[in-house]
Amino acid sequence: MNQELPPPEDYDNPAPKPGEGCALAGCDKTEELNRCSACKVFLYCTREHQVEDRPAHKTTCNEIKKARANVERQKQALIDDPEFRNDNPFENHVGHFWKLRETRPYMMSLSKLAQAFQNKLYRPALEAELEVCMELLRLCPGDNMGVRETVPALLIRLNRDQECYDFIKWWATTAKERDYDWGTSDRYLNIKNADIFEPCGFINEKSLIGSLSLHACMMILKIKFVLDLIKLRATQNSIEKMSANLCAEAGPPPEEIFEELKRGSCRSSAILARPELLVDRNLTPKINVLRKQMDSLSETIDRHNKHYFPALFGPDMELGGDTMFAMGSPEEMRMALQNTWHAWVESTGTLSFMLLQRERELDTHFNPDINIHEDY
Repeated sequence: MNQELPPPEDYDNPAPKPGEGCALAGCDKTEELNRCSACKVFLYCTREHQVEDRPAHKTTCNEIKKARANVERQKQALIDDPEFRNDNPFENHVGHFWKLRETRPYMMSLSKLAQAFQNKLYRPALEAELEVCMELLRLCPGDNMGVRETVPALLIRLNRDQECYDFIKWWATTAKERDYDWGTSDRYLNIKNADIFEPCGFINEKSLIGSLSLHACMMILKIKFVLDLIKLRATQNSIEKMSANLCAEAGPPPEEIFEELKRGSCRSSAILARPELLVDRNLTPKINVLRKQMDSLSETIDRHNKHYFPALFGPDMELGGDTMFAMGSPEEMRMALQNTWHAWVESTGTLSFMLLQRERELDTHFNPDINIHEDY
């Protein structure tokens, strides 16, 4: 496309972030909350607010309640199965759980429970979905059900960016080792606090398991990191000017005065966990490194599935798809979009930045040495 691009704020997403307090729309209370006794997820500050929210909550509540009841039924059926009467399959068969046919109804019921929480704009629901997904992975580390494709986006939506990066790297590296023993938990998901600035060649391979959703989430992470550094650099420039003025009048101010300003520039938990970045006087090289990695990831995603980015920015975007699909197909694209769409729209500015990157217009709108749109 060669049309003139509007400023990046026109692409910023007005999508609401997941709520985490009282579930009634418009109530911002976050303390002294009571859990819905039926779904055991949604929280309310008063009985009156729960009653008022019932028309909106009823369908979701019933879906979750029904799915939970099915999990309990399938769990009890597995406990009562003669094959496991003197055994504990939930602990003694971890790693080989899926290979036992008797366990599959229970695994499917867990999957249905995770789906009941899916795409709810409510943090406790996202946390509940993630908990179920991680239990599925604990029981079946080899992930015969494709759970790994939904976990990274959940972690991004919960702003657990470092965990997301580590999760993707593990599946891109350790999981591909030919001699990896899936029957032991010794090294399972054991990558912690990996370097978010490292070269991402380990993921730029089509052979990565569950790769399209994981590639897309890695792209979201890289954009979140670079946006934080751009805003942090702009904040540092403003601080230097303020500091110079203060020095001229009353001497150099203590660094801690500006600490909160710098931290307020960053939204990604992975950036905030690296305090050395807050005092780095030259963030531009790191920004440029991340941008080069974005270019590489963009090319890899295009090679993997040429439909993904056109659909991401297309007016007739379709979500969902068959669980079985061919690599590079429109069906794979739709499934990946379903897994990643909310992570894109809730990570403010990532879609606009991605579009400008693909249009080769980033340098026009995003200069690391000047300020950028406040709501990036």
